[in-house]
Amino acid sequence: MDTRLFLLALMELTLSLVIGVLMVYVTYLVVNRFVKTRFAIGDDNVAFAILTAGILLAVGLTVSGTIQPIFSMVRVLNRQAETSQAILVEVGKYAFLFLSISMVAALVVILSGLYLYLSLTKINEFKEIAANNVAVGLIVGTIVVIIAIFVRDSVGLLLESIIPYPDLPLQPR
Repeated sequence: MDTRLFLLALMELTLSLVIGVLMVYVTYLVVNRFVKTRFAIGDDNVAFAILTAGILLAVGLTVSGTIQPIFSMVRVLNRQAETSQAILVEVGKYAFLFLSISMVAALVVILSGLYLYLSLTKINEFKEIAANNVAVGLIVGTIVVIIAIFVRDSVGLLLESIIPYPDLPLQPR
């Protein structure tokens, strides 16, 4: 058994689990506090629950696009660093940077896309969601997920550009 590969796999598994739990927790807190208080939505509002589920899924889809760049970065750093402590420090630094960028990008892109869509319609969707209109909550939640599907790869590419890949020697022509 390749011990180094096994430890790398355990580190990636742990990192994925921590990223997933933190991402869901932070997103839920932000959505719950911001939207519920701004639009005076009660705890038993099904339309809001559907919208929240859509937003959680959308942010999860977008942030999951950052998992692969983080793992690429871990593999590059694993080859460059001499000690395990150096690897952990560098992985922690880049993982925090990647997660911060991906969470901000996910929220900004999804919310701006949602704002653009909602500005094109004639009804006030959040007023309807506050009135527990399940159909509107379902449609808006689906729109949020579709926006996330469209932007997922772009956010991953943005993060991929930050990875400190080693310089490769140029081949003579």
